[in-house]
Amino acid sequence: MNMPFNGDFINSVIRDISVVGISCTFEHDPGLKKNALYKDIQVRLQSMLLKVEAVVFGSRSECGQQIYVFLFTQRIDPDVRVKIRKYIQQNLQSKMDQEIN
Repeated sequence: MNMPFNGDFINSVIRDISVVGISCTFEHDPGLKKNALYKDIQVRLQSMLLKVEAVVFGSRSECGQQIYVFLFTQRIDPDVRVKIRKYIQQNLQSKMDQEIN
C-alpha cells in the first residue's frame, strides 16, 4: 500500500484487509493523526492495483511497530469492494486447500 503524505508517497505493508478497512505498518512511523482523511491510496493485492480513500481509525504499538487501522470511506467504488472480497475469498480458499492437502 502507498499513500500521499506531506507532498510525498509513503509505502506500507498490509497486515489485514476487509471490505471495511485495512491495517498496515510503515517502515518509519509517519505519525498519522486519528480521523485524518487520505485520498489516492493505492492498495496492491497480488496483481491488482486498487485506488481507495480512507480515514485513520486509530493505531496501536505491537512488537515495536506502530500498526495503523484505516476505514474506507463510503465513496469507495463498489467494484473495488468486489475485488477486495474476491481477493479475500481466494486467499482463504487457498489456505484451506493447503490445510486439507
